[in-house]
Amino acid sequence: MIGRLLENDVLFSLWVKGEHKYPKTEQMKIGSLVHYNFFSWMSAGNISDNEKPNLTFVDNFDRRTKAGKEYYKDVVETFGDDFLRKGDAETAQRYIDLLTSDRFVKEYVDALKDSFAISYEETTTGIINGTKCKAKRDIVCRNIDNAIVLVVDFKTTSDIARFEKRSVWDYGYDRQYSMYKGIDGKPQNEVAFDFLTASEKDGIV
Repeated sequence: MIGRLLENDVLFSLWVKGEHKYPKTEQMKIGSLVHYNFFSWMSAGNISDNEKPNLTFVDNFDRRTKAGKEYYKDVVETFGDDFLRKGDAETAQRYIDLLTSDRFVKEYVDALKDSFAISYEETTTGIINGTKCKAKRDIVCRNIDNAIVLVVDFKTTSDIARFEKRSVWDYGYDRQYSMYKGIDGKPQNEVAFDFLTASEKDGIV
């Protein structure tokens, strides 16, 4: 959401207060579905149903065609932006299957569980450079003293190489990294940060 702050700080402030809703893109909806199912698997089902995406699956359509435009209009009138095309849902499922069957992911998850107390989808507010900000951090790891020592952010991408070279900068993930580490007011060198990135083509990084 750091990109939203840079786009329009007024709308961002309203969003922080719950008075503005950003539209959901297809990628955002795919990501939310993958996030929920992955964290549900990771926590053995110990995740609130409040985090479950409220999405209705609809038939595939192409908005470039007349029929597709009309169908899309009907879908939006019925469901708002709380829908996902079946083809996109299948994409989400492929990511979920990849994550839950990958050996590296299992070893990484087991190591986190053995070392830390873990919370998922944790929303935090704080003041950064005089601006009230809100962050929803995917995985927050605390030590025996209940201090946050590691934040893990989960991303999906079609191209790992592009993610590392371009997406981090194009989508402001570098600023997100800094914000997620500093929003609690702790020195950033006291909090580690990992990106866990999944790609259908390249696997898990």
